[in-house]
Amino acid sequence: MPDQAVVRASRWEHQKKRTPPRPPSVNDLPDDDTSRFDDYRNSLVDTATEDSVVDVVTAHWNKARQEMLVCGRYLARARDTFRGRFSTHIVPRLPFSREVAHKLAKVATLVDEGVIPAERLPENYSTAYLLLTLDKDALAKADHLNLVRPTVTRREVEAFRDTLRAERSLAAVRRDELRTKRLKLLDKRDQIDAEIRQLEAEMELLSAHAAEGGATTSWAEAAVGIVTQVED
Repeated sequence: MPDQAVVRASRWEHQKKRTPPRPPSVNDLPDDDTSRFDDYRNSLVDTATEDSVVDVVTAHWNKARQEMLVCGRYLARARDTFRGRFSTHIVPRLPFSREVAHKLAKVATLVDEGVIPAERLPENYSTAYLLLTLDKDALAKADHLNLVRPTVTRREVEAFRDTLRAERSLAAVRRDELRTKRLKLLDKRDQIDAEIRQLEAEMELLSAHAAEGGATTSWAEAAVGIVTQVED
């Protein structure tokens, strides 16, 4: 009987060893450590009104936009400082793609160059990139259409860029048409100039013939001579 008890006990010990450990819980922490979770909950400011909610969220959102610029400025500086190593030793270790790094750096550079004031920068970095990389005339047009604002959406900017491409495509077609028409007019002008030179030469010969009192040559013969001279 005691031997059976020993066997059952050993089996129980074996089962206990095979039981997976329970995931850690906040309840496992000492009482003094749980205060940090209370601090996190209590770190939110009181938002008793709708306006207060809007104000505090807007403030944090604007802070995020500023952080976007700060990241871009660090990347732009690092790109100049670590030439030859930026793409191979820094970008692969960042928490985002190479494309994102390029756009952040470009946005920060253009903002610092004064292309768009920081306070009017779109809140999304990719939207800001699409807007900032427009040429000067297109950006002025976007500003006139109230697209240079923090709340502008990517869809709005993309639609604007599509409109620009369509307008420029039509302008390119019209430009080709005008160029072709100009060439035709230039050819016609050359023909007209040649005819004018022929008429002037004929008039000069007739005047010279009349001045000499030349009755020996008929007008028709003089005309033939004029045409021959012009063609030569």
